[in-house]
Amino acid sequence: LRSKAINVIVGPRSAIFSPFYDLGLIIVDEEHENSFKQNEKSPRFQGRDSALVLAKLWNANAVLGSATPSIESMYFARLEKYQLVELKHKYSESGSISFIPLDFKTAVAKNKVKEMFSYEMIEHLKEVTENNRQAIVFHNRKGFVPETQCKSCGWVPHCPNCDIALTYYKYNQLMRCHYCGFKSKPPAECEDCGSNNLELEGYGTEKITEVLKELLPDVGIERFDQESTRKKKAHKEILQRFDSGETKILVGTQLLAKGFDFKNVDFVGVVNADHMLYFPDFRSGERTFQLLTQVAGRTGRHNNKGKVMLQSYKPEHPILEAIMSNNYYMMFEEELEERTNFHYPPISRLIKIQIKDFDALTAERASRILGDLLRQSLKDRVVGPSKPPVSKINRWYLRDILVKIDKKEDNLGLIKSEIRKACLSIKSMDDYKKSRLVINVDPN
Repeated sequence: LRSKAINVIVGPRSAIFSPFYDLGLIIVDEEHENSFKQNEKSPRFQGRDSALVLAKLWNANAVLGSATPSIESMYFARLEKYQLVELKHKYSESGSISFIPLDFKTAVAKNKVKEMFSYEMIEHLKEVTENNRQAIVFHNRKGFVPETQCKSCGWVPHCPNCDIALTYYKYNQLMRCHYCGFKSKPPAECEDCGSNNLELEGYGTEKITEVLKELLPDVGIERFDQESTRKKKAHKEILQRFDSGETKILVGTQLLAKGFDFKNVDFVGVVNADHMLYFPDFRSGERTFQLLTQVAGRTGRHNNKGKVMLQSYKPEHPILEAIMSNNYYMMFEEELEERTNFHYPPISRLIKIQIKDFDALTAERASRILGDLLRQSLKDRVVGPSKPPVSKINRWYLRDILVKIDKKEDNLGLIKSEIRKACLSIKSMDDYKKSRLVINVDPN
Protein backbone atom coordinates (compact mmCIF):
# COMPACT_ATOMS: atom_id res chain seq x y z
CA LEU A 1 0.00 0.00 0.00
CA ARG A 2 2.79 2.43 0.91
CA SER A 3 4.50 1.76 -2.42
CA LYS A 4 1.19 2.54 -4.20
CA ALA A 5 1.28 -0.88 -5.88
CA ILE A 6 -2.17 -1.86 -4.52
CA ASN A 7 -5.43 -0.19 -5.50
CA VAL A 8 -7.99 -2.27 -3.59
CA ILE A 9 -7.79 -3.64 -0.05
CA VAL A 10 -10.21 -6.24 1.34
CA GLY A 11 -10.11 -6.72 5.08
CA PRO A 12 -11.87 -6.82 8.46
CA ARG A 13 -12.56 -3.80 10.71
CA SER A 14 -8.82 -3.21 11.31
CA ALA A 15 -8.35 -2.56 7.55
CA ILE A 16 -9.42 1.04 8.11
CA PHE A 17 -6.03 1.67 9.78
CA SER A 18 -4.14 0.76 6.59
CA PRO A 19 -1.68 3.34 5.19
CA PHE A 20 -3.88 4.78 2.41
CA TYR A 21 -2.45 7.25 -0.07
CA ASP A 22 -5.51 8.26 -2.11
CA LEU A 23 -8.73 6.89 -0.64
CA GLY A 24 -11.76 7.30 -2.91
CA LEU A 25 -14.29 4.68 -1.76
CA ILE A 26 -15.04 2.55 1.33
CA ILE A 27 -17.58 -0.28 1.11
CA VAL A 28 -18.79 -1.64 4.46
CA ASP A 29 -20.47 -4.94 3.64
CA GLU A 30 -23.08 -6.32 6.09
CA GLU A 31 -22.87 -2.99 7.92
CA HIS A 32 -25.36 -4.16 10.59
CA GLU A 33 -22.95 -6.80 11.93
CA ASN A 34 -22.20 -6.25 15.63
CA SER A 35 -18.69 -7.69 15.08
CA PHE A 36 -17.70 -4.32 13.54
CA LYS A 37 -17.56 -3.05 17.12
CA GLN A 38 -14.37 -3.92 19.03
CA ASN A 39 -15.48 -4.57 22.60
CA GLU A 40 -12.67 -6.52 24.23
CA LYS A 41 -9.63 -4.27 23.84
CA SER A 42 -8.94 -0.59 23.61
CA PRO A 43 -9.48 1.27 21.32
CA ARG A 44 -13.12 0.14 21.45
CA PHE A 45 -13.93 1.48 18.00
CA GLN A 46 -16.93 0.84 15.75
CA GLY A 47 -15.51 -0.17 12.35
CA ARG A 48 -18.54 1.11 10.40
CA ASP A 49 -18.59 4.51 12.10
CA SER A 50 -14.81 4.82 11.85
CA ALA A 51 -15.07 4.11 8.10
CA LEU A 52 -17.52 7.01 7.75
CA VAL A 53 -15.16 9.37 9.62
CA LEU A 54 -12.25 8.19 7.47
CA ALA A 55 -14.28 8.78 4.30
CA LYS A 56 -15.05 12.31 5.46
CA LEU A 57 -11.35 13.01 6.16
CA TRP A 58 -10.41 11.86 2.64
CA ASN A 59 -13.49 13.36 1.00
CA ALA A 60 -14.25 9.83 -0.22
CA ASN A 61 -17.53 8.02 -0.83
CA ALA A 62 -18.79 5.39 1.65
CA VAL A 63 -21.30 2.65 0.83
CA LEU A 64 -22.99 0.77 3.69
CA GLY A 65 -24.45 -2.45 2.32
CA SER A 66 -26.97 -4.74 4.04
CA ALA A 67 -30.16 -6.68 3.35
CA THR A 68 -31.17 -5.89 6.95
CA PRO A 69 -29.70 -2.45 7.79
CA SER A 70 -29.05 -1.47 11.39
CA ILE A 71 -31.71 0.71 13.01
CA GLU A 72 -29.12 3.50 13.34
CA SER A 73 -28.24 3.52 9.63
CA MET A 74 -31.87 3.49 8.49
CA TYR A 75 -32.70 6.26 10.98
CA PHE A 76 -29.93 8.46 9.51
CA ALA A 77 -31.20 7.65 6.01
CA ARG A 78 -34.65 8.84 7.13
CA LEU A 79 -33.07 12.08 8.35
CA GLU A 80 -31.32 12.30 4.94
CA LYS A 81 -27.87 12.25 6.55
CA TYR A 82 -27.31 9.18 4.37
CA GLN A 83 -28.66 8.69 0.88
CA LEU A 84 -30.90 5.61 0.77
CA VAL A 85 -30.53 3.31 -2.25
CA GLU A 86 -33.00 0.41 -2.29
CA LEU A 87 -32.73 -2.77 -4.34
CA LYS A 88 -36.37 -3.75 -4.72
CA HIS A 89 -35.80 -6.74 -7.00
CA LYS A 90 -33.69 -9.84 -6.53
CA TYR A 91 -30.82 -10.46 -8.95
CA SER A 92 -32.66 -13.64 -9.95
CA GLU A 93 -36.44 -13.26 -9.84
CA SER A 94 -37.08 -17.00 -10.20
CA GLY A 95 -36.45 -18.13 -6.60
CA SER A 96 -39.00 -17.60 -3.82
CA ILE A 97 -39.40 -18.20 -0.07
CA SER A 98 -42.58 -19.05 1.82
CA PHE A 99 -42.72 -18.96 5.62
CA ILE A 100 -44.52 -21.51 7.80
CA PRO A 101 -45.22 -20.38 11.39
CA LEU A 102 -45.43 -23.26 13.88
CA ASP A 103 -47.00 -22.67 17.30
CA PHE A 104 -44.83 -24.95 19.44
CA LYS A 105 -47.02 -24.41 22.52
CA THR A 106 -50.03 -25.90 20.66
CA ALA A 107 -47.89 -28.75 19.28
CA VAL A 108 -46.75 -29.63 22.84
CA ALA A 109 -50.34 -29.46 24.14
CA LYS A 110 -51.48 -31.87 21.37
CA ASN A 111 -48.49 -34.15 22.06
CA LYS A 112 -47.22 -33.65 18.50
CA VAL A 113 -43.58 -33.12 19.48
CA LYS A 114 -40.51 -35.31 19.48
CA GLU A 115 -37.79 -33.73 21.64
CA MET A 116 -37.22 -30.25 20.11
CA PHE A 117 -38.99 -31.03 16.80
CA SER A 118 -42.67 -30.71 15.95
CA TYR A 119 -44.12 -33.56 13.87
CA GLU A 120 -44.70 -31.01 11.11
CA MET A 121 -41.01 -30.07 10.88
CA ILE A 122 -40.01 -33.75 10.88
CA GLU A 123 -42.41 -34.37 7.97
CA HIS A 124 -40.97 -31.46 5.98
CA LEU A 125 -37.42 -32.74 6.55
CA LYS A 126 -38.46 -36.25 5.41
CA GLU A 127 -40.17 -34.92 2.31
CA VAL A 128 -37.19 -32.76 1.30
CA THR A 129 -34.63 -35.55 1.71
CA GLU A 130 -36.84 -38.13 -0.04
CA ASN A 131 -36.97 -35.78 -3.04
CA ASN A 132 -33.15 -35.77 -3.03
CA ARG A 133 -33.06 -32.11 -1.96
CA GLN A 134 -31.36 -30.56 1.08
CA ALA A 135 -32.29 -28.78 4.31
CA ILE A 136 -30.71 -26.59 6.97
CA VAL A 137 -31.70 -26.80 10.64
CA PHE A 138 -30.76 -23.67 12.57
CA HIS A 139 -30.24 -23.13 16.30
CA ASN A 140 -27.87 -20.48 17.61
CA ARG A 141 -26.50 -22.47 20.52
CA LYS A 142 -23.60 -24.90 20.30
CA GLY A 143 -22.90 -27.87 22.55
CA PHE A 144 -25.05 -30.81 23.63
CA VAL A 145 -26.99 -29.10 26.43
CA PRO A 146 -26.52 -25.63 27.96
CA GLU A 147 -27.33 -26.72 31.52
CA THR A 148 -27.12 -29.69 33.90
CA GLN A 149 -29.43 -29.50 36.92
CA CYS A 150 -29.95 -31.50 40.11
CA LYS A 151 -33.63 -32.46 40.26
CA SER A 152 -33.50 -32.80 44.06
CA CYS A 153 -32.24 -29.33 45.04
CA GLY A 154 -31.86 -27.33 41.79
CA TRP A 155 -28.02 -27.10 41.86
CA VAL A 156 -26.41 -26.27 38.49
CA PRO A 157 -22.64 -26.68 37.84
CA HIS A 158 -21.17 -23.23 37.17
CA CYS A 159 -17.77 -22.09 35.92
CA PRO A 160 -15.53 -21.22 38.91
CA ASN A 161 -14.20 -18.17 37.01
CA CYS A 162 -17.43 -16.86 35.47
CA ASP A 163 -21.04 -16.39 36.49
CA ILE A 164 -22.40 -18.82 33.90
CA ALA A 165 -23.55 -22.44 33.75
CA LEU A 166 -21.16 -24.89 32.09
CA THR A 167 -22.20 -26.29 28.70
CA TYR A 168 -21.99 -30.05 28.27
CA TYR A 169 -20.32 -31.48 25.13
CA LYS A 170 -21.10 -35.14 24.60
CA TYR A 171 -18.53 -35.84 21.87
CA ASN A 172 -15.59 -35.39 24.28
CA GLN A 173 -17.46 -35.86 27.60
CA LEU A 174 -16.51 -32.41 28.88
CA MET A 175 -18.24 -29.40 30.40
CA ARG A 176 -16.98 -26.06 29.10
CA CYS A 177 -17.31 -22.37 29.82
CA HIS A 178 -17.86 -20.28 26.66
CA TYR A 179 -16.30 -17.20 28.28
CA CYS A 180 -12.97 -18.28 29.78
CA GLY A 181 -12.55 -21.78 28.30
CA PHE A 182 -12.61 -23.62 31.67
CA LYS A 183 -13.11 -27.40 31.24
CA SER A 184 -14.18 -30.13 33.66
CA LYS A 185 -15.59 -33.65 33.65
CA PRO A 186 -19.38 -33.89 34.11
CA PRO A 187 -20.30 -34.31 37.80
CA ALA A 188 -21.38 -37.77 38.95
CA GLU A 189 -23.44 -36.31 41.80
CA CYS A 190 -24.76 -32.99 43.09
CA GLU A 191 -22.15 -30.92 44.95
CA ASP A 192 -24.83 -29.45 47.25
CA CYS A 193 -26.97 -32.41 48.32
CA GLY A 194 -25.05 -35.45 47.04
CA SER A 195 -27.95 -36.68 44.90
CA ASN A 196 -27.15 -38.42 41.62
CA ASN A 197 -30.50 -37.31 40.16
CA LEU A 198 -28.89 -34.98 37.59
CA GLU A 199 -30.80 -34.03 34.46
CA LEU A 200 -29.66 -32.41 31.21
CA GLU A 201 -31.67 -29.25 30.45
CA GLY A 202 -32.15 -27.55 27.07
CA TYR A 203 -30.34 -28.37 23.84
CA GLY A 204 -27.58 -27.19 21.52
CA THR A 205 -26.59 -28.13 17.97
CA GLU A 206 -24.84 -31.32 19.13
CA LYS A 207 -28.02 -32.70 20.73
CA ILE A 208 -30.19 -31.58 17.78
CA THR A 209 -27.88 -33.52 15.41
CA GLU A 210 -28.08 -36.64 17.59
CA VAL A 211 -31.91 -36.50 17.78
CA LEU A 212 -32.17 -35.95 14.00
CA LYS A 213 -29.96 -38.99 13.33
CA GLU A 214 -32.35 -41.09 15.44
CA LEU A 215 -35.42 -39.72 13.65
CA LEU A 216 -33.91 -39.99 10.14
CA PRO A 217 -31.34 -42.81 10.38
CA ASP A 218 -30.86 -43.21 6.59
CA VAL A 219 -30.17 -39.52 5.92
CA GLY A 220 -26.69 -37.91 5.86
CA ILE A 221 -26.69 -35.34 8.68
CA GLU A 222 -23.79 -33.14 9.82
CA ARG A 223 -23.15 -30.33 12.27
CA PHE A 224 -21.63 -26.97 11.35
CA ASP A 225 -20.61 -24.85 14.35
CA GLN A 226 -17.51 -23.58 16.11
CA GLU A 227 -16.78 -26.98 17.66
CA SER A 228 -17.21 -29.15 14.54
CA THR A 229 -15.01 -26.81 12.46
CA ARG A 230 -12.09 -26.55 14.94
CA LYS A 231 -9.85 -29.06 13.17
CA LYS A 232 -7.79 -27.99 10.19
CA LYS A 233 -9.76 -28.22 6.91
CA ALA A 234 -12.91 -29.45 8.78
CA HIS A 235 -14.81 -26.29 7.76
CA LYS A 236 -14.04 -26.88 4.06
CA GLU A 237 -14.70 -30.64 4.17
CA ILE A 238 -18.16 -30.29 5.79
CA LEU A 239 -19.19 -27.72 3.18
CA GLN A 240 -17.83 -29.87 0.33
CA ARG A 241 -19.90 -32.86 1.50
CA PHE A 242 -23.00 -30.66 1.67
CA ASP A 243 -22.30 -29.12 -1.72
CA SER A 244 -21.85 -32.56 -3.32
CA GLY A 245 -25.16 -33.79 -1.83
CA GLU A 246 -23.53 -36.44 0.39
CA THR A 247 -24.92 -34.55 3.40
CA LYS A 248 -28.65 -33.92 3.13
CA ILE A 249 -29.26 -31.96 6.38
CA LEU A 250 -26.83 -29.46 7.88
CA VAL A 251 -27.42 -28.43 11.51
CA GLY A 252 -25.73 -25.15 12.37
CA THR A 253 -25.42 -21.93 14.32
CA GLN A 254 -25.06 -18.39 12.94
CA LEU A 255 -21.89 -19.56 11.12
CA LEU A 256 -24.34 -20.90 8.53
CA ALA A 257 -26.51 -17.81 8.37
CA LYS A 258 -24.80 -15.68 5.76
CA GLY A 259 -22.57 -15.71 2.73
CA PHE A 260 -23.34 -19.23 1.51
CA ASP A 261 -24.99 -19.98 -1.84
CA PHE A 262 -26.37 -23.52 -1.56
CA LYS A 263 -28.07 -24.60 -4.80
CA ASN A 264 -30.25 -27.46 -3.54
CA VAL A 265 -31.57 -26.20 -0.19
CA ASP A 266 -35.38 -26.29 -0.26
CA PHE A 267 -36.09 -26.07 3.45
CA VAL A 268 -34.78 -24.16 6.48
CA GLY A 269 -36.06 -25.15 9.92
CA VAL A 270 -35.54 -22.77 12.85
CA VAL A 271 -35.82 -24.93 15.97
CA ASN A 272 -36.49 -22.08 18.40
CA ALA A 273 -37.27 -18.68 16.86
CA ASP A 274 -37.75 -17.19 20.37
CA HIS A 275 -34.21 -18.04 21.49
CA MET A 276 -32.66 -14.58 20.95
CA LEU A 277 -35.86 -12.57 21.25
CA TYR A 278 -35.89 -12.26 25.03
CA PHE A 279 -32.23 -11.49 25.73
CA PRO A 280 -31.89 -8.59 28.22
CA ASP A 281 -30.66 -6.28 25.46
CA PHE A 282 -32.47 -3.42 23.73
CA ARG A 283 -31.16 -4.72 20.38
CA SER A 284 -32.50 -8.29 20.77
CA GLY A 285 -35.53 -7.72 18.47
CA GLU A 286 -33.40 -6.13 15.75
CA ARG A 287 -30.77 -8.89 15.95
CA THR A 288 -33.40 -11.65 15.83
CA PHE A 289 -34.88 -10.10 12.68
CA GLN A 290 -31.45 -9.74 11.05
CA LEU A 291 -30.23 -13.25 11.87
CA LEU A 292 -33.42 -15.14 10.97
CA THR A 293 -33.83 -13.14 7.74
CA GLN A 294 -30.24 -14.04 6.80
CA VAL A 295 -30.85 -17.73 7.66
CA ALA A 296 -34.06 -17.75 5.59
CA GLY A 297 -32.01 -16.41 2.67
CA ARG A 298 -30.09 -19.71 2.44
CA THR A 299 -33.10 -21.19 0.62
CA GLY A 300 -35.18 -19.94 -2.32
CA ARG A 301 -32.06 -19.26 -4.34
CA HIS A 302 -31.61 -19.79 -8.11
CA ASN A 303 -34.85 -21.40 -9.38
CA ASN A 304 -35.84 -22.95 -6.06
CA LYS A 305 -39.07 -22.45 -4.14
CA GLY A 306 -37.84 -22.57 -0.58
CA LYS A 307 -39.77 -23.04 2.66
CA VAL A 308 -38.79 -21.68 6.07
CA MET A 309 -40.43 -22.99 9.24
CA LEU A 310 -40.17 -20.98 12.44
CA GLN A 311 -41.00 -22.97 15.57
CA SER A 312 -42.07 -20.52 18.26
CA TYR A 313 -44.05 -20.32 21.48
CA LYS A 314 -45.33 -16.93 20.32
CA PRO A 315 -45.56 -16.85 16.49
CA GLU A 316 -47.72 -13.69 16.67
CA HIS A 317 -44.79 -11.67 18.09
CA PRO A 318 -44.38 -8.48 15.95
CA ILE A 319 -40.72 -9.26 15.15
CA LEU A 320 -41.55 -12.78 13.94
CA GLU A 321 -44.48 -11.43 11.92
CA ALA A 322 -42.11 -8.91 10.29
CA ILE A 323 -39.70 -11.74 9.40
CA MET A 324 -42.46 -13.90 7.90
CA SER A 325 -43.87 -11.04 5.85
CA ASN A 326 -40.32 -10.00 4.85
CA ASN A 327 -41.19 -6.51 6.06
CA TYR A 328 -38.08 -4.67 7.28
CA TYR A 329 -39.99 -1.41 7.81
CA MET A 330 -42.51 -3.10 10.11
CA MET A 331 -39.62 -4.16 12.36
CA PHE A 332 -37.96 -0.74 12.03
CA GLU A 333 -41.07 1.21 13.14
CA GLU A 334 -41.70 -1.18 16.03
CA GLU A 335 -38.12 -0.91 17.32
CA LEU A 336 -37.84 2.84 16.75
CA GLU A 337 -40.99 3.52 18.76
CA GLU A 338 -39.68 1.47 21.68
CA ARG A 339 -36.26 3.13 21.60
CA THR A 340 -37.83 6.59 21.41
CA ASN A 341 -39.93 5.81 24.51
CA PHE A 342 -36.93 4.60 26.51
CA HIS A 343 -34.21 6.89 25.04
CA TYR A 344 -31.97 4.31 23.41
CA PRO A 345 -29.90 4.65 20.20
CA PRO A 346 -30.40 6.02 17.60
CA ILE A 347 -32.51 8.54 19.55
CA SER A 348 -29.75 8.97 22.13
CA ARG A 349 -26.10 8.00 22.44
CA LEU A 350 -24.77 5.69 25.13
CA ILE A 351 -21.59 5.56 27.14
CA LYS A 352 -21.12 2.41 29.21
CA ILE A 353 -18.78 2.45 32.20
CA GLN A 354 -17.88 -1.01 33.45
CA ILE A 355 -16.39 -1.48 36.91
CA LYS A 356 -14.25 -4.62 37.31
CA ASP A 357 -12.73 -6.07 40.49
CA PHE A 358 -11.62 -9.47 41.76
CA ASP A 359 -13.73 -8.84 44.88
CA ALA A 360 -17.53 -8.73 44.43
CA LEU A 361 -18.15 -6.34 47.35
CA THR A 362 -15.46 -3.91 46.16
CA ALA A 363 -16.95 -3.89 42.63
CA GLU A 364 -20.42 -3.22 44.09
CA ARG A 365 -19.22 -0.39 46.36
CA ALA A 366 -17.08 1.26 43.66
CA SER A 367 -19.98 1.18 41.20
CA ARG A 368 -22.40 2.72 43.74
CA ILE A 369 -20.00 5.54 44.60
CA LEU A 370 -19.30 6.19 40.89
CA GLY A 371 -23.03 6.18 40.14
CA ASP A 372 -23.67 8.74 42.90
CA LEU A 373 -20.78 10.96 41.70
CA LEU A 374 -22.10 10.92 38.12
CA ARG A 375 -25.67 11.63 39.20
CA GLN A 376 -24.54 14.83 40.98
CA SER A 377 -23.70 16.41 37.63
CA LEU A 378 -25.50 14.28 35.03
CA LYS A 379 -28.76 13.73 36.95
CA ASP A 380 -31.24 11.26 35.38
CA ARG A 381 -29.00 10.59 32.36
CA VAL A 382 -27.28 7.99 34.56
CA VAL A 383 -28.75 4.46 34.69
CA GLY A 384 -27.41 1.93 37.19
CA PRO A 385 -25.18 0.55 38.51
CA SER A 386 -26.51 -2.89 37.64
CA LYS A 387 -25.25 -6.42 37.17
CA PRO A 388 -24.78 -7.37 33.50
CA PRO A 389 -26.39 -10.67 32.35
CA VAL A 390 -23.02 -12.38 32.98
CA SER A 391 -21.74 -10.57 36.07
CA LYS A 392 -18.43 -12.43 36.53
CA ILE A 393 -15.97 -13.25 33.75
CA ASN A 394 -12.50 -14.73 34.23
CA ARG A 395 -12.66 -14.02 38.00
CA TRP A 396 -13.52 -10.33 37.44
CA TYR A 397 -16.79 -9.22 39.05
CA LEU A 398 -18.58 -6.72 36.80
CA ARG A 399 -20.99 -3.83 37.32
CA ASP A 400 -22.34 -1.56 34.55
CA ILE A 401 -23.37 2.09 34.52
CA LEU A 402 -25.02 3.61 31.44
CA VAL A 403 -25.03 7.29 30.56
CA LYS A 404 -27.73 8.28 28.06
CA ILE A 405 -26.95 11.38 26.02
CA ASP A 406 -29.52 13.50 24.18
CA LYS A 407 -27.87 14.28 20.83
CA LYS A 408 -29.80 17.52 20.33
CA GLU A 409 -29.64 19.09 23.77
CA ASP A 410 -26.57 17.74 25.58
CA ASN A 411 -23.00 18.94 25.34
CA LEU A 412 -21.09 15.72 24.61
CA GLY A 413 -17.69 17.21 25.49
CA LEU A 414 -18.97 18.40 28.87
CA ILE A 415 -20.51 15.01 29.69
CA LYS A 416 -17.29 13.19 28.77
CA SER A 417 -15.37 15.62 31.01
CA GLU A 418 -17.70 14.86 33.96
CA ILE A 419 -17.30 11.09 33.39
CA ARG A 420 -13.51 11.44 33.26
CA LYS A 421 -13.54 13.52 36.47
CA ALA A 422 -15.72 10.98 38.34
CA CYS A 423 -13.55 8.04 37.19
CA LEU A 424 -10.35 9.79 38.32
CA SER A 425 -11.99 10.51 41.66
CA ILE A 426 -12.75 6.78 42.16
CA LYS A 427 -9.22 5.74 41.14
CA SER A 428 -7.74 8.16 43.68
CA MET A 429 -9.50 6.34 46.56
CA ASP A 430 -7.27 3.79 48.30
CA ASP A 431 -9.98 1.10 48.45
CA TYR A 432 -10.52 1.14 44.68
CA LYS A 433 -7.01 1.59 43.26
CA LYS A 434 -6.98 -2.03 42.05
CA SER A 435 -10.44 -1.77 40.44
CA ARG A 436 -10.58 -1.33 36.68
CA LEU A 437 -12.83 1.14 34.92
CA VAL A 438 -13.62 0.47 31.26
CA ILE A 439 -15.31 3.27 29.31
CA ASN A 440 -17.07 2.15 26.15
CA VAL A 441 -18.62 4.81 23.86
CA ASP A 442 -21.52 3.50 21.71
CA PRO A 443 -21.42 -0.03 23.21
CA ASN A 444 -22.94 -2.95 21.31
